[in-house]
Amino acid sequence: MARLKEQQSELDAAARLKRAATELFSQKGYDATSTREIAERAGVNLSLIRYYFKGKEGLYRRLLSDYAEISAAGAGPLLAHLETIEPTLEQLHALFKGLLLALIEQRMAFPELSRILQREWIAGLPHAQHSYDETFSRVADRLAMLLEQAASAGVLRPVNAYSVILMLLNCVEMHFAAKESGISWTKKIMQLPEQSELFAEETATMLLAGIKR
Repeated sequence: MARLKEQQSELDAAARLKRAATELFSQKGYDATSTREIAERAGVNLSLIRYYFKGKEGLYRRLLSDYAEISAAGAGPLLAHLETIEPTLEQLHALFKGLLLALIEQRMAFPELSRILQREWIAGLPHAQHSYDETFSRVADRLAMLLEQAASAGVLRPVNAYSVILMLLNCVEMHFAAKESGISWTKKIMQLPEQSELFAEETATMLLAGIKR
């Protein structure tokens, strides 16, 4: 029983460190966050960061790796669904809308980690590369194939399919970033998640309008 409590305490300490690190990395960035701050917020001894994660970088990589695993698990059903899609405007619109809604849901479920990944992406930093590869590569390849089939069938104009996928991703991330920026006019844009359906519907329509024949 004593050993079980000790193991539970260790798990709790590691979880608290990950929670504290997620909050601080999201708020301040990797370089501006110290291990002492993480330990203090987690309420654990500073040495436990090295014990569990081999240091700050190891902790940072663990957070991104955990996020990649969660996202990759969700990619399985999406890949299966992509296999059933026909390259018609109606089905592509439904697919785009569904992808946007899924991205909004994930952004709401993991706001801090999403902000960390967005910062990594914009800054061209290396830590998030594995996470993006694990999360999006297979889905992006299959979606690109579908868009290319639609272009071959005369449904869409020939476009760089991966650029379209990037637009889908950025539509959601930039919307949340704008809302969180505090800029006065962004108070007038759609509220997410309250207006997720409308946002996804209109964004999917606009994206397809730009590439359909």
